[in-house]
Order: sequence, then C-alpha cells, then structure tokens
Amino acid sequence: MVKPPLAARRPFQHQAHGQRRDDPWHWLRDDRRSDEAVLNYLTLENRYTQDVLAPLASLRRTLEKELVGRVIRDDESVPYRRGYFEYFSRVSGDLEYPVFLRRSLDRDADAQEILDCNQRAEGHPYYELGDLAVSDDHRWLAVTEDRLGRGLYALTLLDLETGREVDPQIDGIDDGVAWSSDGRFLFYVRKDPETLLPNEVWRHRLGQIGESDQLLRREDDPAFYTSISRGTSRQYLYIHHGSTLSDEVWWLDAGEPESSFQLFAPRRPGHEYGVDDRDGRFFVHSNLRHENFELFEAERGAFGEPERWRALIEADDQVLLEDFALFENRLVVAGRRDGLPALRVFPLDGDTPWAVGTDGLQADERPCYFLDDNGLDQPALRFGVTSLTRPYEIYDLDLESRRASLRKRSEVGGGYNAAGYASERRHISAGDGSRIPVSLVYRREGPALTERPLLVYGYGAYGSCIDPEFSRSRLSLLDRDVIFAIAHVRGGEDLGRHWYHAGRREHKPNTFSDFIAVLRGLPDAGIGDRSRVFAMGGSAGGLLIGAVINQAPEPLCGAIAQVPFVDVLTTMEDADIPLTSGEYDEWGDPADAADYARMAAWSPYDNVSRQAYPHLLVTAGLHDGQVQYWEPAKWVAKLRAMKVDHRLLLLHTEMSAGHGGVSGRYRQFEEQALEYAFLLGLCEQPEGWPACDEP
Repeated sequence: MVKPPLAARRPFQHQAHGQRRDDPWHWLRDDRRSDEAVLNYLTLENRYTQDVLAPLASLRRTLEKELVGRVIRDDESVPYRRGYFEYFSRVSGDLEYPVFLRRSLDRDADAQEILDCNQRAEGHPYYELGDLAVSDDHRWLAVTEDRLGRGLYALTLLDLETGREVDPQIDGIDDGVAWSSDGRFLFYVRKDPETLLPNEVWRHRLGQIGESDQLLRREDDPAFYTSISRGTSRQYLYIHHGSTLSDEVWWLDAGEPESSFQLFAPRRPGHEYGVDDRDGRFFVHSNLRHENFELFEAERGAFGEPERWRALIEADDQVLLEDFALFENRLVVAGRRDGLPALRVFPLDGDTPWAVGTDGLQADERPCYFLDDNGLDQPALRFGVTSLTRPYEIYDLDLESRRASLRKRSEVGGGYNAAGYASERRHISAGDGSRIPVSLVYRREGPALTERPLLVYGYGAYGSCIDPEFSRSRLSLLDRDVIFAIAHVRGGEDLGRHWYHAGRREHKPNTFSDFIAVLRGLPDAGIGDRSRVFAMGGSAGGLLIGAVINQAPEPLCGAIAQVPFVDVLTTMEDADIPLTSGEYDEWGDPADAADYARMAAWSPYDNVSRQAYPHLLVTAGLHDGQVQYWEPAKWVAKLRAMKVDHRLLLLHTEMSAGHGGVSGRYRQFEEQALEYAFLLGLCEQPEGWPACDEP
C-alpha cells in the first residue's frame, strides 16, 4: 500500500493559565488559503486518499450512479401563495440548481421565470442561494447568494418587470433580508469580515448606491448573532439578537421604515424568546417560566414586562414547545415528545386542542410532523410528514373541517417500496442510568441483525435534534444490509431542554459517554455485528467522533468524521477565528481556568494518544467558515504521528467547498459515494487493506 504523507513539525506553543501546549502542526493554519506549503500538503493527502481507495473505484461509480438515479430529474415544488401570485420552484434534467417561478392566480396564467440559479452559478465552483424576498407589490426581488462557501452572501436586487439588476451589489452580508411595506427600503445584516459574526443591521433605499445605506443597530456583544425578519402579518419587522442562552428582540412598523426600532423586551441571562404577530396581537415563545418553553400573548404596554404576559399554552414537562404558526382564531404548535416532532392545533376561543395526523402509517412507524410554509396568504395549514421509511409528504389541512389534502409526495427514482424496510425505537442505558433513545432503520429481508454492519450517527450539540427522517441516499447502505442508527445523545434537546443542558459546557462528557454506551449497547442487544460497527458525525458531530475514538476506540471498526470541530481548545482561545465568540456558553470559555481544564480533558486534538485507532476517513472544506480546514488537517497530522496501528487514516479536503460540502443536487453525491465506499470497503476488506482487528 502507498505510504501516507507526513506533515512537517514546526515548534509552536500555546500558553494559558501557566500551562503550555505543544502544537507542532499549527503552521497548517493559513487564514488566506494561499500558503503553497499548506496547499501542497492538502493536495498530497487528497492524492493519498484516492490511491488508497482505488480498489473501490468500481464501487464508488456504482454508488454515485445509484445516488444520482434516485433523484427525480424533473420535479416541482408545491406553490405557496403571496398576494395575487403563487410562487414555486422547478428542477429539470441534469441541471444542478432550481429555477424559481411565479404565476398569477388568474386562471390559465402563464408562469414567469424570476430566477435561474443555474445561470447565477455559472463560472463559480461553489454556489448557494440564501434568500429570495419579494416586495409587497411583487415588483422587486432581493436575492442573497454565496459563491465561495464561507457564509458571506452578496445581495442583488432585481426588477421583476424587466429582469434587470438594480443598484450595485452589496457584499459581506448574512443570508436573510426583509422589505418595508412600500417596497422602497430593504433591511439586511452585515457580517464582520474577520469573525463572520452577523452584527450590524443596515437599511438600503431602493435606487441608491450602497455607500448611502444607513447603519441602524450594531450588536457589540460577540456572544450574540443578529438577524432580521418580518412577522406573519407582514406589518412588523423584527431584529433578533440571539446567544446560546439569551435573546433580545427589537421591532418596527414595516409601514414606517424610516422610524427607529423599539426594544420589545430587554435581554436577561437565561431568557430565550421570540416574537410573531397577527391581527394586531403579539405572541411570544419564551422559556421565562419553564425550560421547555411556553407561548404567551403580550399587550403593547407590557412588551418589556414579561411577568405581565398572558400564558396561552403552558409548559409541559414531557413536551418541548419548539415553534408555532398563527392563523385566524387558532395557533398551531410544533412540539416534541419523546424525541419526535408533532403538531397540535389550539383554538384561541378556548375549544379543546387537537393533534394533526395522517393516515396510512405502518404499525411500527414513528412519523415526524413539521410546519411548512404558513404565510398570511396561505389558506390552510401546510405541514409535512416523514419517517425513516416514509419519503417526505406535504399536506394542506383545512382547520375548519380538519380534512388534510396531499399536495406532494416525494418520489424516489428507480422505485421504492416502504414495506421492504423496518424502523424501530430502542433505548440504551448510559452509565449514569439515563436512557438514550436510538432510532433504527434496516431492510426487512436479509441476514440476521446480528450479522449485519451497524452505522451509528450522532451530533449532540446546540440543542439540535437529528430527527428520524427519510433519506434517499441511505438506501444504498440499507440495501447492502447495513443497519442505520441515530443516537439521540445529550447535547441535543430530543427529550426536552434539560437534555440539551445535560450535554453542554461542564456536562459535555455526557454526550461522549452516551454515544459510547450506544456503540456497545446495540450489539449487546442483538443489533449489528460487533466486529463491524461504524460511527459517523459532522461538524460538532465530528467533535463527537474525535472524542469517542480517543476515549473508547475498541467498539469501532471504522469512523467517518465530516468537517469535524476537533481543535476545540485552540479555536475557542482565539476570538479572531470566525464564530468563536458566540460559542462560550456551548463549550466553555478558555479564559476561565476551570473551563479551560474541563475542555482540555476532552478536546479531540489535544487528547490524541499513542494507542490504536479505528479506520478513519476525515473530510474538510478549504473555504469552510464554521470549522476551519486546518482543524481536521492538524488532527490527521497528529493522529499519523501518534497512533500505533496500521489501520487506514484518510483526509479528503474539498478545495472549492465550505461547511456544507460541494454545491449542486448531483455534485454532492461525489463525496457521499466516497464515504459510503470507504465504509462498505471496510466490510468487504479489499486485498491489502488491514482488517478491523489487525493491530
């Protein structure tokens, strides 16, 4: 087998709290992405990965063909109504990106193309559409686009009558924008060019150059992210300043765009809230009295006095209230019970609430219900449903008759029979007695479950939940007898807000021990061949993978760490690195000696040791603005120098990608085919590859 590249060591030390940390691969950090030595090293690693995976070339081609073949080549979204138009998107043939259109509600009206993302992406190796915002008179279209993958968007304004661009492009902003009622002003959020923190709200007047734009608010606390939006009624604009554990909202009448924003309720530590409005009433989603959140109504004179807000939906210890949609005389609430999203309708006249559901569920199916587009002009509740075995479906629900009509069922290219697959829910006991939910899906026919490879996916951070949703791509693993599991570990909020708090900051080790318990507990319960257990996670989930293989490598044959956040201590010490300053409540503040010591105890990069590690594939994006490419690069370099086994260690860096990988509905499958081939190759053991149990 070809020899791997070895990154040079160059002396470098970090110093904090009277301690020194050697970091001989610190030189791999190049903020400009132009250092020749760094780029050469990444190129060598990519070549090495391709050489090692060469025996799997046929499998990769087969997988990519399968993945692409499941995409419906010609497809159209369900239209959503805005005023006297309905808007929708269309994808076709081999085109990578959608085309956006609109059609007048007049009968037999022709569709008008308003944006072709394929044209907009032409000549750019990366393209991501951020926001499409149409003015209230439907004349102007605001478009935000990222053409590098760094999360820095450019704003373009289009005249929908002529198709021409108006006003110069505005660069370096966040993706979201909002119009004033009269369509003369557009509000957007600028990002700090170094930290990438969205922190300034600006107002642009249509027909003027960007230099004349006005700064309206600046957020000086680097722990807070800033965004702009309009409420359901479209009567008000909202600025939201949000940190991990605190929020602050400012509001403005969209019909008075040159007035000043007013404070809704001042921030206070631990108070998270959001605001929406309809029919002159203001509704607040808040954890003021309970960590699982409640829904309140606030009178104008009591905005700044949360104690005077009137509770409409009170807290439930077993249900996390996540989101809500406003309708005439009704609220629709998205909640989560036992890790699964569900929808309930609450009449505002005091009638009994009722649950939203659909027919046709399999006996063992645990569906996820979610709110879809529900703007002011939408005549019915639009919601979606999916499960591990059920492709996405979109419904419109008449809230009077309670009748749901299917608007779209996602198709799977090549055909799909849900009856051929099974899903189930298991619980694995953690060391402290906590019961960790695990979602499983596998093909019904095939070998006994004890004889199948097992892939466990995890994330466990920011309160994010990995819902048991359908995946076309995953079928390529299931059809090869792989069992797929989602470990709903602490750090997500699957079981309520307490589940999140039990896996952040000083409690972060619970995330790792939960995942290790699942890796061991599933084979003990007869789920998966214990000699072919694999793990996968991305970003903060990649951190999870890094910590787990340091602490308990023995249950794993192999692992995939996608854009992994592994150099935690070094990154969190440097506030100049993008997005670091807003993360202290999640991981800890290294300036605090106690936090520093806790983070140093589990930071994946700092805890690489002289031991055997499982087979490992690591992916990175050179232009990643969330997890800088040098984190996975340094981690792989250190693992190469320290590990005492001959198992595979591969690094693949996408040289024109950001945090989400390459863009395009087909191109994305290139990297996915590489990951799946690596995993399946370990199951088959090509000639020359070291076995999982080989030292």
